[in-house]
Amino acid sequence: MLLLVQPRMNARRLDRCLLVIFFAGACTSARPGEEPRSGARLDLVLAHGRLELAGADPTLRWALPSQAPHTETDLTWSFSDASGGVIATGEIADPRLVRYEPLPDERVADTLRAGAGMITVEVPDVTGTLAVRDAAGSVIGEFGFEPLHGVAFAAGRGDGKSDIDFTSDVIGAPVLVAGDGDPDHHLNVLVVPEGYTASELARFHDDARGMISTLLASDGYRDHRPQLNVWYQDIKSAESGISDPAIHTTKKTAFDITFGDGQSLPRRCLMPSASWKTVSASNMSRLGDTTHADTVIVLANVAEVGGCADFGGRFTVLSNHAASNPGATLAHELGHSLFGLGDEYVEAGRQCAVGYPNLSEHLDQLPWRDLIAATTPIPTPSTQSGHPVGAYQGGGFCAQGVYRPQPTCKMRSLDVEFCAVCRRELERRFARRAASVSRATITNRTGAELWVVCDGRFGTPRCTGWTKLAPDASAEMALSDGRFILSSSTVMWPTPAFDAPSAQFSIYANPADPFTMQGETTPDGGVVDTAAGTCTLANVVINEVQTAGTSAADEFIELFNPCGAAIDLAGARLVYRSGAAAVDSAVLATLSGTISAGGYYVVASTQFAGTAQIRYTSGISASRGGVGLRDASDNLLDAVAWGAADNGFVETEPAAAPPASSSIARTPNGVDTQNNAHDLTVTTPTPGAMN
Repeated sequence: MLLLVQPRMNARRLDRCLLVIFFAGACTSARPGEEPRSGARLDLVLAHGRLELAGADPTLRWALPSQAPHTETDLTWSFSDASGGVIATGEIADPRLVRYEPLPDERVADTLRAGAGMITVEVPDVTGTLAVRDAAGSVIGEFGFEPLHGVAFAAGRGDGKSDIDFTSDVIGAPVLVAGDGDPDHHLNVLVVPEGYTASELARFHDDARGMISTLLASDGYRDHRPQLNVWYQDIKSAESGISDPAIHTTKKTAFDITFGDGQSLPRRCLMPSASWKTVSASNMSRLGDTTHADTVIVLANVAEVGGCADFGGRFTVLSNHAASNPGATLAHELGHSLFGLGDEYVEAGRQCAVGYPNLSEHLDQLPWRDLIAATTPIPTPSTQSGHPVGAYQGGGFCAQGVYRPQPTCKMRSLDVEFCAVCRRELERRFARRAASVSRATITNRTGAELWVVCDGRFGTPRCTGWTKLAPDASAEMALSDGRFILSSSTVMWPTPAFDAPSAQFSIYANPADPFTMQGETTPDGGVVDTAAGTCTLANVVINEVQTAGTSAADEFIELFNPCGAAIDLAGARLVYRSGAAAVDSAVLATLSGTISAGGYYVVASTQFAGTAQIRYTSGISASRGGVGLRDASDNLLDAVAWGAADNGFVETEPAAAPPASSSIARTPNGVDTQNNAHDLTVTTPTPGAMN
């Protein structure tokens, strides 16, 4: 499978360069009739200890945060005015970090760092100095800024090899290859050539059309051909091909793309060289603006498999080599840059990537819970008949501890279709862009402070700036092309930029989909009333067992409901079976009441000092025994056995016998592969809480 470099991020980190600012002192929104405070949105290249300005646009920032929302980042920045006083600060994830999707024959380091990266910040439109610092507080780049006074700036011709002359190198206007050209209500992609000379541009047309044809014939895209605008723009390079450090060859090309040096970046990582100048960065942004492109695809004229993508999906580089299958690869890569999906394949030595709508480490918080049938076991074995939507072990680079919706998906392998969950994300994004609105009233239902800002990529004067919403508060905002960005101290969205679904909507604390309450979504993104009965007693698992604590009779058994609705426990019984018994030794408790969605129900001995929903007097063995959950018809729904137990409650192998004041618990929470030894580990007791 061909793979590309995508920006690497730690779990829970934002998937784009999201940053925010604050002014010292109080800040208020502009009142009617008042001139809003002006600012400047700066695109800068961070490289070799320098910050270089690629472009700048004036902005109207109607509301400014009184403090910066927290994000997990690598870098911080500050803006000082002419007197040296700091008047704005913010946080950014390091744009030079990349993650690598290697071919089977490659072994590379987990963390890779490109020579350069592009950041965007918004600062007051006054004379000052912008400084970027690393995690240790050391300055790694500074830039002196002069106010724009309402006039946009783009870097002109410079001294870099990647310089483009827009009057001679850029030939003609963008050519629409697919879609109807409506940029406001459809997703937009621009394809540009790299390393094609003027005489090779006809071949670029063929290469680009072939790639796009494959893309639009693939699952997830074929049904939305009219809603995906794809252009190509002719740009000639002075020389054919790209630079190659392995043979000490430097080519004069449009974007200065080069093979990796084999040290900081693998050879197959095609990226702008470490000498990437501000002019090249500005040109990419400028070319994308001509078509309102959500992402730019750079098609490199090379005879080897390779590719990469920058932080946040601003652009993706693809090799035109036939073996690369660029069209199929593009379908996968747009899954990242346009639809916010995570990689579902497994790769040893990589950090787990979670927090995407198609990946989860929590069986009780699956973003796709509404698509799982009540009869589907959670977690779902790979042998499950029909491979329905469930929770299959392995994804986000990790073989265990991360779950994906179905066994196969285009986010796991290029030559298959999208899974049902990923396909739903595509449908949602296309639908939301189609409903693009210029103004919207947004209500904060996250339960905590929420920051919202118009994305404003193509019309910043029509954008409302950072606005703080208290819990349950609402605000009307100008959204330009219908896009906005979220930031919260309590919720992390992998891709925090979204399309407004309508002119009035709410934001919920759902990491997978901010427009719906967690665990209660419909295929069209609406909130539903999850009916009791869609989840049954068969979904409940025995989640944790303590056989002894401060005394031999200090015991508890915890039940867990991983389902999306409350479950009635009436008539259920928790039973105990001794070491090698052929029948139940005792009924510990007959249950009553309900167990809430994602909730716990603790059954404990009278000697247990903690909180429990029901108590029992008979004891359980610390060395060998088992407990089972039976329904009113005496069907065994779940069982856990430990130690030297050899009875009908053993699922494949018994778990270890926990020592006093320890427990055996499903790790991760709720996991059930029908193997007690695999699912339950000895740990510190957490009755009534997540393991």
